[in-house]
Order: sequence, then C-alpha cells, then structure tokens
Amino acid sequence: MAHPDQAWKDRAAIMEPATASWGVRIHASDFAKLKAGIESESMDDKWNIWSEEMSENNNICVHYARSWTGNKMYILHVKPNAGDGDAGAKIEGITWAQGKGRVDEEQGKRNAIIITRGILDCEIDALPPYRLEDFGENPASKRVFEEQKRQELADEATGNGTPR
Repeated sequence: MAHPDQAWKDRAAIMEPATASWGVRIHASDFAKLKAGIESESMDDKWNIWSEEMSENNNICVHYARSWTGNKMYILHVKPNAGDGDAGAKIEGITWAQGKGRVDEEQGKRNAIIITRGILDCEIDALPPYRLEDFGENPASKRVFEEQKRQELADEATGNGTPR
C-alpha cells in the first residue's frame, strides 16, 4: 500500500492509451529534473510528475497525472545514457491518453514537452520551442475542420452546395 500522501501514484492506467517511439536526446540536467519530478502542493498546480525505475533494464518511466483527478495522461519512457561520455538520457518513447478528442501522436508529444518545460523547467533543446497556447490544440482535427470549411465555401461559390 502506498503512503497516503502519494495515493495518486496508484491510480488506474492511462485511459485509451497510445504509444509511439521517439528518440529525443536530453541533457543530464533535464534527466535529473525528470527523475526528481514534482508533487503538486495545491489543485492550482494541476500536475503530479514522478519517475519509476524499471528494474529489468535501468530505464525509467516518467508519469504525468492530473492533480485534481489523479488521471494519468502521459508516460515518457527514458533510457539513461551508459558509458558514452554523456550523463544525459534519451526519451525513447511516449504513452499518452488519446481521450475523446482523439489526441494524435504529434499533439501528445507536444503536450508532454510543454508540461515538462513549464512545470519541471527542463530545456529539452533538441525539440522546437512550443507555445503554451499550443497545448491541447490538435492539428489533425484542425486540418480536417479547415478542409471541410474550404470545401463548403467552394461548393457555395459554384452553386453545388446547399445555401444556408
């Protein structure tokens, strides 16, 4: 049984998970921050982040859960660099909750990095800078919506669509 203050770590697995490989190198300072994680002090903090060492291969899993619900949203699969002169690590993969909005791989990765940079103050400079406004915005859904809108306008212009 977990310590009562950390019961959120024992919540159910990610709902509707998807997993993808990644291959992003991170510096030792970012690896240390990922391993240390953070426990929310109030509901305003929104996220609990903790790591768990996988005994069979020395890799770690970094879990991201909402502080209010305890729902796990992301897991980074991280492999420490061994003996290659760099004390950093490599994010080898990610598991994320797809949810009702069908969060795609690109958005799942973007969201996890936005949280990691914002909450843990990691740099992860191998990836582009993302804006906080990009969190939760699903580019795939946006492209589908924009294409539907474009088609409706084209149909209306040619008289093929139904007038509104």
